[in-house]
Amino acid sequence: MQTFDELFLSLLPGFLLQFFLRLDDVSQHLQGLVHCFELEHLGQHGLEVLDRQIELVDRFVKAGGVLVTLGTASFLPAEFGLAQRVDAARTSAQFYSPGAIIDAEILQPENPIFYGYDKKIIPVRYGGGPLLSVQTGGNPFDGPPAEPPPTPQSVLMRYPGGDEHVLSGLMRGANEIRNRAAIIDQASGKGRIIMFAGNPCYRWQNFGEFNMLFNVVLNYNDIKTETPKPAGTAAAQQ
Repeated sequence: MQTFDELFLSLLPGFLLQFFLRLDDVSQHLQGLVHCFELEHLGQHGLEVLDRQIELVDRFVKAGGVLVTLGTASFLPAEFGLAQRVDAARTSAQFYSPGAIIDAEILQPENPIFYGYDKKIIPVRYGGGPLLSVQTGGNPFDGPPAEPPPTPQSVLMRYPGGDEHVLSGLMRGANEIRNRAAIIDQASGKGRIIMFAGNPCYRWQNFGEFNMLFNVVLNYNDIKTETPKPAGTAAAQQ
């Protein structure tokens, strides 16, 4: 059995999951994810098998692995409980975007995912995908805040949204993606889950985004969660 076996695996339970894995001693079990499943045809036994494979992926991540999901595959970590603080909603029936080029705002430019990017606003392709958001732990019954809450640290890039940020192509209902997360980096145990709302490596159409995915693969050991500074630290240092 290989100790460090690197490969892309695919799972099709009605959507595509692609992720880069550095496999450990559970590699032979994780390779079961290569199989394709249609959820409506799985039956009870098939669902049990799928549930077991999800459990193995969760174990892999918590042991220090990195799971990367692209586009609609990012529904999986949110809906199967792998990224418990992340919500993945769907656009309305009125929304339509077959692959428009839109603005995206990099919020954490120091993150290794953005090595080589020198601008805060970059053009990206949007051809559909989950509306990602991160739970902040606030009480929803407290009423609307006086000002918009700060963006969670785990949101690395977001879509400004709105018609004014559509650069090329068709997007109907552009306000639906306003301030939605484009990339989320969620820690899980000793590992992490990196969720792209779009597909940064779609055929040959968005070369400018390829490096974000390559940076994950090449620098996955350098992607860390910053430890929050205690309140009053800045004042104490002055």
